[in-house]
Amino acid sequence: MAFVYPSRAANYLEGETLFQWSLASSKGGVCLARNGVSFETVQLKDVLKRVL
Repeated sequence: MAFVYPSRAANYLEGETLFQWSLASSKGGVCLARNGVSFETVQLKDVLKRVL
């Protein structure tokens, strides 16, 4: 998550989308972090299809 906050700040300060991201997991769906926060993720194979 360390990269998300600076990226969000850059987008906010510039007033446009400079950075965008997807959170991915092996199965996709909701992923529960150790601190109890849940995140919706996309399946990793779907991300790889977009990149390759």
